Formats: sequence, structure tokens, C-alpha cells
Amino acid sequence: MKILYTIDNPFDSSNPYFREMIYNLQAIDSSIVLDYGIRKFWSSETFSYDIIHIQFPHFLLKTGSRTECHTAHELDCRLKLLKSKNIKIVVTCHNLKPHYKKLTDENESYDIVYRSVDVIYHLGAFSLSFCEKKFPSARHKLLEHPVYDDLYTFLPARQVAYQTLKLSSSFRYILCLGAFRADEERALLIKLLKELNKHSVKVIAPSFFCIKFTKNPFLFFNRIVTFIKYKLLYKDIIFSGKSVPDELLPYYMSVADIALLQRVKILNSGSLPLNFYFGNVVVGPDVGNVGEILKKTGNPVFNVENTSTLKTAVDEAFSLYNTGYGEKNRRYALENWCISLIAQKQYMYYKELLHLTNINIGRGGGT
Repeated sequence: MKILYTIDNPFDSSNPYFREMIYNLQAIDSSIVLDYGIRKFWSSETFSYDIIHIQFPHFLLKTGSRTECHTAHELDCRLKLLKSKNIKIVVTCHNLKPHYKKLTDENESYDIVYRSVDVIYHLGAFSLSFCEKKFPSARHKLLEHPVYDDLYTFLPARQVAYQTLKLSSSFRYILCLGAFRADEERALLIKLLKELNKHSVKVIAPSFFCIKFTKNPFLFFNRIVTFIKYKLLYKDIIFSGKSVPDELLPYYMSVADIALLQRVKILNSGSLPLNFYFGNVVVGPDVGNVGEILKKTGNPVFNVENTSTLKTAVDEAFSLYNTGYGEKNRRYALENWCISLIAQKQYMYYKELLHLTNINIGRGGGT
């Protein structure tokens, strides 16, 4: 079985999703070949693979070089060529559209891929149900987002975490992981802080605002000024402007009383299962697979059309924290989302795709 992931080097990425899936798939079957590379998708090398596994469709339009970009039309033609050679094409539905992208080709790439593939893997039941109706020619399978229980194997004592992160134990902490993709996400957090008791609650949001390097000196200077402005104005938001390194993540999880998914536009979230695994109560928007999972597991949600509901959801989360509800989330994650379990499911789906007459797991991931 030879599979191509249409991503850049997963071993250079801060996101462990792909490398952990690769490790665990190869642990299941050492003969499986798992390659990666966007350039390979556009080269003749692609014809040697049994399965092309697409992750983010708009990534296929760029190969890392400004002189090597592709159009949505070229993508459509490429997929048709691959299918004509009987190569199986699958996609994981991380998003329905690219985050905050307005380029026509990047948006079109999603519909082109979703209507062309043999199988769409979904991280939740919401997108599965939605896409079954919109893309009926594909088969749809449930493949939940895993937790990295083989990567994060310990949770430090809270007092040790306070000391390591140089935080006071006199506050309650709301943890917001992940990049802040737009000003509306920062505005959501700022509005919440105005409604909370600032004397008892602080927000840990490491990537609240990051100073991204640019060759434009005026733009770079403006980013530095904005970073300083946020630091001075919002002292109750603890941020470094950097993502959290793997070795420090358990310490942040340990000091958190609750976790907040600060997204306004979202389908899936890797932070959701991760926080469940570390035993946190999670607050998130009532949209997409995120809202479906949070409601199913009894965690609070807020209405993105009425952000005043966020304060109520946060208050509920603190109440659940006091009852030890986070431990229930941890058990749910361990029972349903362990990386070995999800990798086994993915492996069986691959086998089903290549040997349909011998294996049939069933529609939507059932047995």
C-alpha cells in the first residue's frame, strides 16, 4: 500500500497531527509506504501511488515557489487525470473553505476536490451530514481527530506548573491555544474580559498577537507597535507572541481551570480533543463539528451571532470545573480518540478502499 499525503514535511511542523498519524500507521503495518509532498502531486511520481490523501485543498495550488503556482482549473484537470489512471483519491475534511481567504481559486479548490474524490473523511458528524447532501458522489466516513496520548504522557502537578510558567496561584486561568486568525477573535476575548472579574480571572493566550517577520519595514514596525499596544492595554491577557512548544504544553494544561476555543468561524478544532485529553472543561462556539461535539459531551457553547452568550458559557464552565467535570472529558478522549485507535480506523478505511470486495466497514464509520 503506497500513499501520498499532499502536505509539506510533517516532521518540520509544529502540528503533530500528520507525523503522529504516520508513526502509528507504520506501527500497524510496517510495509505501508507513506510519502508526503505537494510537488509530488504535480509530478509523474504521483502515478506510482495507490492512494492520494489530500489534506487542505488550497495547499495544492502552491508548491513553495512563487513561480510554481497552479489554478483551480489545473487542479480539476489533474484530479481527472489521476482518476483516469485508477488512482484512489481521498480527502480529510479539515475545513469547508480556507480560513479567511478571499482568493477565488483557493475557495474553488475545496469544491473541486470534494466533488472529485472517492472518499471524504470527517472529523465530526456535522460535516459528514452536511457533505453527504452537497457531495453525494463521494463516500463519507467518520474519522475523529486523535489525541496524542503517546506524545504527551504526563501532566505536571499544578504547583510545579505555576512555578515553571511563573504564574500566580491566586488567579483562575482560561486557556486559549492556537493562533488568533483575525481581529474578531481578539475582540471576542477582549469583550469577555470586560465582563469578567479582573481581580480573579486571567486569560492565557500565547499566540494572541504574533510579530510575523516581513521584508516591509513599515509593516514590521507597525506589528511591533501593535504588539506593545496590546501588552500595555490588556494586562489580563498573558501572551508571548509565540506558539507553545511541545515540552511546555502539559504545564499550560495543568494551570488551566477551563479552556476556551476563541473561534468565530470554525468547523474543527485540534485544541478540543487535546484539552479533553488533559482533563479540561471546554467552552466553544456552537458551530460545525465543534458545537456538535461539545453539546454531545455536555460542555458549554456560545452563540457566535450573540457573543454576549460567551460570558454565560464561561460561568457554566467554571461551575463544571468545580464539580470535576474535566475528568469526564479525559475519560471520553481516552475511550474514543486515542491516536492508535484513530490510526487503526484510518488503516482499515484505506484497506476498504483498495479491497472493497473483501472489507466493508460501513457507511459513516460504523461496523
